[in-house]
Amino acid sequence: MSNGMPTLYRIFALALLSTAACATARLRPFPLEWRGVPSAPTADTMVAQAIATRSFTMPPMVDSRDKPNQVGQLADSLQPVLSTSDSLKFCDDRLRSMLKAGGLKIVSTGTHDELRTTLLTFEVIEGGMYNGEAHVKFELVRNGAPIWGEVFTGKSTRWGRTHSPDNFNEALSNSLYEVARSFLNSDSFAEAILGPRPKPVSPPAPPAPVAEAEPAAAAPTVVAWPVINLAWAGVESLPTANGPVASAISSHPLKLAPVVDERKNKHQVGTADDKRIAVTTPDDVAKFYGEQLETIFKSAGAKLVDKGKTAELRTSLILLNVDEGGFFNGEARLRFELITNGRIAYSTVVTGKSKRWGRTHKVSNYNEALSNAFTEAVKDLLRDTEFATALSK
Repeated sequence: MSNGMPTLYRIFALALLSTAACATARLRPFPLEWRGVPSAPTADTMVAQAIATRSFTMPPMVDSRDKPNQVGQLADSLQPVLSTSDSLKFCDDRLRSMLKAGGLKIVSTGTHDELRTTLLTFEVIEGGMYNGEAHVKFELVRNGAPIWGEVFTGKSTRWGRTHSPDNFNEALSNSLYEVARSFLNSDSFAEAILGPRPKPVSPPAPPAPVAEAEPAAAAPTVVAWPVINLAWAGVESLPTANGPVASAISSHPLKLAPVVDERKNKHQVGTADDKRIAVTTPDDVAKFYGEQLETIFKSAGAKLVDKGKTAELRTSLILLNVDEGGFFNGEARLRFELITNGRIAYSTVVTGKSKRWGRTHKVSNYNEALSNAFTEAVKDLLRDTEFATALSK
């Protein structure tokens, strides 16, 4: 009997190892393949006009990810999903191919415009669905000086057989496709080359009413469309910071400077009816969204302070608008500058977009589109490892 126990133990151990090997065999690293992507994205009219006037050099893509060979994770076990391919080269090659197909003229020499790209995220989380997400930072550099920058996000959701390399590849490919599509439809990129798009003309104000003998009653606080009061609405959850940013903002004191509104019309927050009607608010837009920014940072675990010698994050509101035309299409564009020791240690421009559907001219739909666009813009900052690096120095 005493001699049999070790034998039984060895059999049991081998059985466990065999079971583990079978389980992990389904998750072995796989090569990246371009799968399930529609035809190449096309540039919108303004971007097409802009890139037709320029040629661009495009240096190799830079990788800012912590784990370059990891392209996903299993949500239930947190097991990483790895690739045998060079994922940075894969993304660089595919992105160049799509941008060329969209009309971007990429040359090796002979131009003063350089388009730089940095890969921030390229992964799929498998948990019931295959949820792909990619983030790429674009920068336009002219004569050695940056003149524009933005982080573009691509997302895709796929359903299929568990632990399938084909499904991982399809979700990864489509998320990168969405990045290229967003870039080729970027007003801010086109404006960096062509100049700002003409602003919509507001309709003339109605004639002032004839003064009455009795003083008019005070106007109500809540006014009817096309004048709206700002409200935080429709945001399902506040954005979280990725690992490096979460660590940096929780361990280094940060002061949030008051948001600066750089928009020409500081009370306009939308347009409707083919841009013939301007939607405005009587509220202080910069103050309202500055309060939301503070809430988001606190929720993400930031160590915020009001005074003292510390890093300061300056925020400028460049664009905040909802274009109502069938859908409520919200867009927010923010500039963030991190000031340390009296100098700019980090600077970026981020854009967030949202789309809502609902009853025409409904005030709550405007606020939902504005809130979600602002949230998406801040989310890009909270995923930028360059921000974390600058804050940690």
